[in-house]
Amino acid sequence: MGSKPKIIKRLSGVITMTISQSTFSDIFAVVEKVIEQAPDYLALDPIADLKAKPVVRIQYTRKPKLNASSAFMTFKSKGSKNWIGLLLGDLCHFVTGAQADIAIMHSSASAKSSSKHRAQTWHEFVSELYADKIINRNDISEAQAKQLVKLLELLTANGFKLKGCGTLEFIDESGETL
Repeated sequence: MGSKPKIIKRLSGVITMTISQSTFSDIFAVVEKVIEQAPDYLALDPIADLKAKPVVRIQYTRKPKLNASSAFMTFKSKGSKNWIGLLLGDLCHFVTGAQADIAIMHSSASAKSSSKHRAQTWHEFVSELYADKIINRNDISEAQAKQLVKLLELLTANGFKLKGCGTLEFIDESGETL
């Protein structure tokens, strides 16, 4: 693959290693090939997945709820639920960092608060969703998933950290995209 790494011994007894640029290029090429061959596998880094793939697909089963137009979502794999939890956790921290992300997270969300029954910011939406669905282990509804997709589209179009990243799709058991 690349040239052999050089091992240098320092006087303090600490061993350091330098790795050539070609080794990093080789590793990156392997990662790109894996993503190409297995696009539906999710890493435990949602931001990296969204940046590396044109579309991230999450499969779920619809679980109807009484007196509601939107069903709950039961994810096909525990990995998908964990991935969503990590994504929500990452999004909670978008209120610090790049100004473009901060502006979006503090802008008015199209989603209404389920507990306060009023308009909310995207940061409040993500924080409430994280607390309700991840900490309290409640199911995510299709309506909430649609709002999450809208937020990611905003961050992709106008944000900094997710600028130009792939899209998130939720696919139900019949193969329809949410």
